[in-house]
Order: sequence, then structure tokens, then C-alpha cells
Amino acid sequence: MTGWLLDTNILSQLAPDKNGQPKAPKELSAWMLRNADTLFLSALSVVEITAGIEKLRRAGGERAADLDRWLDRILNVYGERVLPLDAEVGRVAGVLTENARANGRHPGLSDVLIAATAQAHGHGLMTDNMRHFEPLRLSIRVFNPLQNKIPADD
Repeated sequence: MTGWLLDTNILSQLAPDKNGQPKAPKELSAWMLRNADTLFLSALSVVEITAGIEKLRRAGGERAADLDRWLDRILNVYGERVLPLDAEVGRVAGVLTENARANGRHPGLSDVLIAATAQAHGHGLMTDNMRHFEPLRLSIRVFNPLQNKIPADD
């Protein structure tokens, strides 16, 4: 394993709340800072967060602008560590989807694409939604840093 792909729900823990503070526990935030060069995002997370920001913008208020600036900072920091949805991810996603369906499960497309991105690039997956990924029977490590002891620094 060469690093961790952050599911959108873990990345969102870093977003500022209404008081400008991240929701992530301090221990997790500190670990993420120390291990920043081994953390990756999926382009799909950018889609999901942008859609959420636009929904807030449509509803009015300043929070959308604050989150938009936060996302700009995140994208600046992660740069080339934002992984694309490319043909290899698509192939892995197809295999994961059909394997889950063969076992009577019907995973959501977003979850499949996040998992496929991590697996295609040889990264573990950090998520707060373990049950969404269980039907995929991934060959990578899946970890919930909000419920388990944070892994040792890479």
C-alpha cells in the first residue's frame, strides 16, 4: 500500500464548520498533517463537494463562499494527488460492481468509483461508511479513522 485515498466523508471532516473549525478530531487532523504526502483524493470527491457547495449557494448565505475557498485550498494542497476517474478506474469499478451484484448486493456508483480509484492506484481507503464498501470485497485495506485507532505514521 502506498497511501490512503480519503472518502468524501473523511475529507469533509476537514471542512470548516460555521465557527471556522474543522469537525475532525484533533488527533486525526494532526495525523493527516503529518502524513499529507501519502493522502489522496478522488476527482469524484471534488464533484460531490462542489455539488454540496452549489446547493448551499442556491439556498443563500455565506457558508457556500467559505466552503468554496476551503475547497480551493484543499485542491491547491493536494494538486497531483487528486486522482482521476480514468479507464483503469472504470475497469476496476466494473469488476467490483459485477462481483457485488453476483453476491446479491447493489452498491452505489459513487462508492464503487471511490473504491475503484483507491484499488486501481494501490491505496488503502479511509471512510466513515464501512458498510457501503463491504459488499465490494476490496483487496485493499478499508479503515474508519473516526471509530478506530489511527494507523501509525507512514
